[in-house]
Amino acid sequence: MDTLRLEPYRQYVSERVDAGTIAWPGGGLVAASPSNASGRSGSWEIRADELWCGTRSNRSRRVTPADGFPLRKVTSVSAGPDGTVAAGGPDGLALLQNGRWRYFAGRRWLPVDDVRRVLCSGAEEVLVLTASGASRIAQRRMTLAEKAAEYERQIVERHDRGGYVTVCLLDDPDDLDRSVHEVSDNDGLWTAMYVAAQAFRFAVTGEAEARERARRSMAALLELERVTGIPGFPARALAAKGEPKAILSHGEWHDAADGVRV
Repeated sequence: MDTLRLEPYRQYVSERVDAGTIAWPGGGLVAASPSNASGRSGSWEIRADELWCGTRSNRSRRVTPADGFPLRKVTSVSAGPDGTVAAGGPDGLALLQNGRWRYFAGRRWLPVDDVRRVLCSGAEEVLVLTASGASRIAQRRMTLAEKAAEYERQIVERHDRGGYVTVCLLDDPDDLDRSVHEVSDNDGLWTAMYVAAQAFRFAVTGEAEARERARRSMAALLELERVTGIPGFPARALAAKGEPKAILSHGEWHDAADGVRV
């Protein structure tokens, strides 16, 4: 148990940074994208929007999808002293670490996918300049317990709807405070999984918080059956009429017997 809970591992995280604060090699923000790089893993260069790497026989070969490389075009490459290689292009960022390419794209990692420059300090940090701003992609050491706590924080802040664990919708992905809940036929599924997770958590840790959260969400699940008035026949979802920050999904909805819920 101690190994599972306390042994740290590396988790990639991303944060937006001010592009003007990045000290690019050879000059300021508008300096040309580097077309070559070298590090412990060898030499790397860009030829006609393609990535090439040096081999032990002093030859170069093109890096292709057969190598696991995910980019169709390459505009910038940077190699860290630990052998990590970062390459960017119109489709996002590719990162070579321990012989394996990883792909980073989308708003979770980058302001936009169009990468103009990369600066790789190693596996611990890669700075990425895109057409609409810059990001810092880094590795953070954390335990599984710490990762679970982060997910728990997000559930409490945005996904807990009176004990139900639900999907939240965002009109603006950069404004998490304005999220709304979707009340859908999946509420019972996600909530049941949450109850099971909290039950396992309590069995392992004995934490009172886990027991109380399991009880609260289990009570919400049981209400899905109670509200129909038919033993063994649960509703797919339940919401108060006019419930704030809640949107009813498509489907067939019926008024509850109490007249205040659907």
